[in-house]
Amino acid sequence: MLPRILCNNLLRSGTLTANGTAAGYSLDSIIDFKTFTKWRSDVSTDSYIQIEFTSPQSPNCLGIFNHNFDSLSGTIKLQYFDSTWIDLQTITPNGTLALFFTFTAQAASKFRIFFDDPTIAPEMAVMFLGIYIEFPFPPIAPTVPATESISVATEFSEAGHTLGSVISHFPITINHRWENITRTWFDTYFKPFWINHARYLIPFFYAWDLTNRPLDIFYVTVDGSQRFGESLTILSVTDQIELNMKGISSDANYSPLNES
Repeated sequence: MLPRILCNNLLRSGTLTANGTAAGYSLDSIIDFKTFTKWRSDVSTDSYIQIEFTSPQSPNCLGIFNHNFDSLSGTIKLQYFDSTWIDLQTITPNGTLALFFTFTAQAASKFRIFFDDPTIAPEMAVMFLGIYIEFPFPPIAPTVPATESISVATEFSEAGHTLGSVISHFPITINHRWENITRTWFDTYFKPFWINHARYLIPFFYAWDLTNRPLDIFYVTVDGSQRFGESLTILSVTDQIELNMKGISSDANYSPLNES
């Protein structure tokens, strides 16, 4: 599957409701881009988060980060309303890894995440529902999905002996490039993504090959060193574009907006 980005979160343009929210938690936490604030249900039986729009919307993608879905029993489904609630996508977690599901777009004014008898209260920090951007080609090979490093503070004795280390998180960097992208695609998709989203360091979901690398799902921002521009040899083609991203290993509870 080709690389995909989910950056436009329709949840921010509708009315969010839930059938229960635990004390000390807020439903708005799932749309504030941060992963250190969460929504949690106040019940361990059937739970849901619902979004209602003033006019029909047609999302085709769902992203979730920092959740406890692997600990829940029962089923989790994305549903839309058309006289009754209709299943659109079954949500199957893989541990605590970030989730990125794509599906056939369905126009509706109401959608919900439904937790069928989860036995413990579901919780999550980030949820996007929107329309993905798909790149026309894979990144230039060889492709490194992500490079992980260690954010650590280490104390040494005067003699140079290691006294101890404190690891805060495991940062990742992703540097992917594409060549010979049509100007039409660049102007239609990548340029608006940069102008309206990326240059403001707003987090987004990125998956570079959901078919062959389904666990490589990242919640990232562009790196602050990212530069935007076009390299043109033939006017109908953009010679090369780069997307330099940073985040954290997808099995860690971290937000790019919470980095000192």
